[in-house]
Amino acid sequence: MKLTVKQLRGLIREAIDIVNAETGEIIDFGEDSISGIPDAAVPDLVKRLGLNLSPSGEALSNDDWQKLEDETIGKQYDRQMKKTRADIAKNRKRLDINNLLDRLDDWAKTAAGEWEADNSQGPYEIQDVAFDLADAAQHSFEQDEWEELEWHFGNNPEDLRSYIMDSM
Repeated sequence: MKLTVKQLRGLIREAIDIVNAETGEIIDFGEDSISGIPDAAVPDLVKRLGLNLSPSGEALSNDDWQKLEDETIGKQYDRQMKKTRADIAKNRKRLDINNLLDRLDDWAKTAAGEWEADNSQGPYEIQDVAFDLADAAQHSFEQDEWEELEWHFGNNPEDLRSYIMDSM
């Protein structure tokens, strides 16, 4: 297989790895790399950070290596940690028992109100169907939310059902 000079240069550009001259650590660049940083970003990073590449164009001193690592991998790690903290906070709020109890109360009042509106002329009152209606509450919550509610009531489904019925 013959490669033209243009193809060879393209392949070399696609396989940019920068090596720490002192430790041998490597930061690989490219869409398929672990870093996920495109090759096209390398010249800009080198210029912006004022890095001194070796004559071969791929080795850095330890100080320059640290700058590059902080700029690339460090920022990716920071972004990931920020996202993880936001997800944890969101989950904590979603599973907060006071929020869950408020949602359960709202569900019970809404379900009772809708049932009474639909069955105002019927022979039954809400107290007659509250037991069965309370069982439907579980379908309005995610599995982990429902487990949190059950845990709050000592893993006793009867106590949870009684609470829902009383909220109607």
